[in-house]
Amino acid sequence: MDAPRAADGSYCGAALIKWRFQKTFSSQRERLHSAQAEKAELDLAVRRGELLEAEEVVKTWSDHIARARLRLRSIPHRVAAQIAVKTSAPEIARLLLDEIDEALTELAGDPKNEETSDLSNSPL
Repeated sequence: MDAPRAADGSYCGAALIKWRFQKTFSSQRERLHSAQAEKAELDLAVRRGELLEAEEVVKTWSDHIARARLRLRSIPHRVAAQIAVKTSAPEIARLLLDEIDEALTELAGDPKNEETSDLSNSPL
């Protein structure tokens, strides 16, 4: 809607100010309602477990990566003595692959239900 005009096409100061105020106020009110609705939708998504806080995701992934790093770096210490007595490359490869597969299987599980004390004590 255009600004109100007098019959001769000129603008009336008081009517123009009132019109502009109502237009601005209406627009701001719509933005506020839209923001409130968006906030309510986000809050509901969080409560339903459909949305996670970014900090929580970063911390969880950081924990997973640290745990994987510890577990994988423990492999040489765990198999060094076994490798020392192996004579063929295929035997050594099989031993290493078995250890890697075991580590990956362990890491794929639920970290809350697994003991990690052996990882935190391994020499790195």
